Amino acid sequence: MAKELLSESQQFSGLPMADLIGGPLNAVAKANALMSLVQTKFILDICYTRDEDVTWLEKVTYKPVMIIMSLEKRDPQVGTVVTKFDLPLVFLLPINSMGFNSVDLGLESEISSQTIPCPVCGIPIPYEINCMLSGEWVSCPQCEAKVSLPPASCPQLQEAIDKLEKLKMKE
Repeated sequence: MAKELLSESQQFSGLPMADLIGGPLNAVAKANALMSLVQTKFILDICYTRDEDVTWLEKVTYKPVMIIMSLEKRDPQVGTVVTKFDLPLVFLLPINSMGFNSVDLGLESEISSQTIPCPVCGIPIPYEINCMLSGEWVSCPQCEAKVSLPPASCPQLQEAIDKLEKLKMKE
């Protein structure tokens, strides 16, 4: 008996879905991690000083780079009052948070119906693979030309179908 055609869901059972979906998500996660590391290094290099008095076995400590700020206030009774204070440099830099907030993954598949172009008029002729393997003729809906698979080609087609089914069933 001829093999049954696979349902639409069975046609995708051999696809590596974990790789198709997980691959792009892993790439986004790695990109986020890399952006975080680069940003952290930038902040540490620019806005902090590293304590150089430590050996490689001790914990590294960082101290914020401080800048002096002045606040000036005019008071009619007292005059101008200037207040100076230290502020960490990191507070003044407009540091953006880099990272992906959302990712849109689109996985598209096209299930094309089985057709062959009519050798006479070019119109697609629908067929079932099992009918072709059994030697049945299929007719063009427009010009009524008939097409069939010669018996000598059946083993080659059957071998290709078997390989395709094995590939689809791989997990």
